[in-house]
Amino acid sequence: MGVVGLAMNKKDPSSVRGTKFPEDVQISTGLEMQKKGVKSDKCYCIRTEILRQFPIPEHRDTKCVPESAMWAKLDKYYLTVFVNEPFSVMTEVNENSFSGNLSKKTKSNAMTSYYGAKYSLMYKWKYMSLVDLCKTIVRMFYNRMIAFFR
Repeated sequence: MGVVGLAMNKKDPSSVRGTKFPEDVQISTGLEMQKKGVKSDKCYCIRTEILRQFPIPEHRDTKCVPESAMWAKLDKYYLTVFVNEPFSVMTEVNENSFSGNLSKKTKSNAMTSYYGAKYSLMYKWKYMSLVDLCKTIVRMFYNRMIAFFR
């Protein structure tokens, strides 16, 4: 499907955002990497015709749906090459940007969390521990209630 490399921090270009991959080069799925503890931003290089097959879902009640909804679908059909090589340098999240405001309790952010958890349950449940699965269900319910009462 494609190649995934590391994202480096703009403030300290020698440091990786999140964690490196367990091996320098490996062919696997994103869900397997997550299961192995790989976290944070990475740089994906994927063929355009493949991405067009799996559009990120859109919902009217939120401004953002986590792209993990798309990655989880891709993992069902394609393997990816993961390499411990820097592909990009990323800036820190601006607190005034949409991503920087995701921690605020708004209806849109609650729905973003809800859809993120929903897609996690739909596509990642077999990779999650029982504790993580329960936390995800509780978070879905909690965020949905916040959205309902706002």
